[in-house]
Amino acid sequence: MIETKQDILEILNMPEEAFLRDVLPEVGRVREAQFGRRVLLSAMIGYTNVCKTQCLYCGMRAGNSDLKRFRVAQEFANRMLDKGVYVTGFSYPVVPMGKARVRTQISAGHTKEDLDFAVKCFGEVKKEMGI
Repeated sequence: MIETKQDILEILNMPEEAFLRDVLPEVGRVREAQFGRRVLLSAMIGYTNVCKTQCLYCGMRAGNSDLKRFRVAQEFANRMLDKGVYVTGFSYPVVPMGKARVRTQISAGHTKEDLDFAVKCFGEVKKEMGI
C-alpha cells in the first residue's frame, strides 16, 4: 500500500522487471475494481480549444478572436465516455485548424471483445451526431 512520499519514490525508481512483475498487475486489479472493464481506451492529452483565460503566450486564450472554436471532437469524446470507451478529442493548435479528431490508445491488454465493443460505440456515436 502506498502511504508516504517514500513509497511513491520507491515505485518510481523500481527496476522495470520488478515494476512489471509487482506493480502492474495490482494497477490492473485496482482499475478493474474501480471502473470495471468499461473504460477501455486511453490517451494523455486534453481535448478542447475553448478557454476562459487570457494567457498572452497561448493561441487558445479567450481573447483570440481569430481562433475558430471546435467542440465536435469534445462532444464525440464525451459521448464515447458515456458508453464506456475513453477517447480523446484533439483540436487546433494540436492539429491543423478544421481538422479536429479523436484518438485512442490501444494496448496488448485489450481483448478482441474490447475492440469490437469500442468499434460498435464509434459507429453509434457517429450515427447519433450525424457525422
